[in-house]
Amino acid sequence: MRGDINAVEVYQDKELLTRLGYGMLDVPVGSTGGVGFEDVRKYSHIDNEEEDVKMYRRRVYHLTGRYFTNDLSRALWYKFQEHKWVLSEQAGQEISLEEAVADWMQNHSHDFFKEWAFQQEVVPFRLRYTSEPQRGWVGLTAGLVVPQIRELLEVGFGVPAIMWAVMLEVWGGPQYNYLRVVARLSGHRVKGQAEAAQRQAEVNQLEQYLSQQTGQQYGAKAATIEYYRRLNLVAEFEGKNLCGNLILA
Repeated sequence: MRGDINAVEVYQDKELLTRLGYGMLDVPVGSTGGVGFEDVRKYSHIDNEEEDVKMYRRRVYHLTGRYFTNDLSRALWYKFQEHKWVLSEQAGQEISLEEAVADWMQNHSHDFFKEWAFQQEVVPFRLRYTSEPQRGWVGLTAGLVVPQIRELLEVGFGVPAIMWAVMLEVWGGPQYNYLRVVARLSGHRVKGQAEAAQRQAEVNQLEQYLSQQTGQQYGAKAATIEYYRRLNLVAEFEGKNLCGNLILA
């Protein structure tokens, strides 16, 4: 069978359909003389590949070994093609798509993933890869007694983890304290005042963007949590394992 056979040719070849078990052949079932069909549950096809919404997702997976959303996969595919052209022009010879993808993923993917994540109006992604937050009486009481940590409790952080992060970060001084606490809780570390100032500026930009999108004031604390939710999404794209405080996005 040719390697470029298409769906139309397959459906015209009844013998092939019979041998492959695509449900075209009646087969005996039991001893009563009844007939049944081959299992076709896992079989599907599409005549026009360009109409397949998962086409880019599969293409990118074959090149990177990772699955991304359909929209992100489409954007990545065009980035890969563009980078292949740039590298080929620079080298004066044809560069393979595989080589271009490897180079782009190593040298350019982080900035692209970060920009993409921060331009999304909604990020359906849990902050810590855990189940939905379930607040017990300890969390409810803590939220009433210490309103400053209420947002942290609502996204699923536990009281002991919050208190421990606050104790560890209090030595850094009151400035950017909430930023550093959320960073530690979500698997990041903020090193130095310069980095804290840079991250706070990015949080402020995100807060403005989300306020414009929602039509109401988003809130500085909520924006800080959302900032690290999106950084963790970037880490997920990159296949990083956020464990403790080892990863700095």
